[in-house]
Amino acid sequence: MTVSLEQIAESARYSLIVGSRTYDVFAEEGPTGFHVVVDGRTIAVGTQTGRRGGKGAPAALDVDDGGEWVLKSPMAGVVLEILVKADDEVNQGQVLVVVEAMKMQNELRSRRAGTVKAVYVSVGQRVDQGTPLIVLL
Repeated sequence: MTVSLEQIAESARYSLIVGSRTYDVFAEEGPTGFHVVVDGRTIAVGTQTGRRGGKGAPAALDVDDGGEWVLKSPMAGVVLEILVKADDEVNQGQVLVVVEAMKMQNELRSRRAGTVKAVYVSVGQRVDQGTPLIVLL
């Protein structure tokens, strides 16, 4: 079965084509593949050749020299729920924030285990793509 992911404009929105079916999804490109948000669920999708762009991993996946990881919004929307607070311990895959975009609730999950250092947003706040939401140590 053939699967392809095509970016729509310069956004986190993609057209996912699986066989002959097409899906509208949000995706973040990482060093070895994509994190795809489908119906509010994040799925890691690896690629055979790794990144296609060669410009380095996007900021949403970056860990700085101090070991901090910043969750950035993959899309513009409104923060519906914040499920953690500073000093909370979180597991990889745990839902941290729910952002509504295009009438869909998108659960944004932690890509690693750690401790919440800071929460930069509040419920009801409008965020743009790339807005820092939460920092983990």
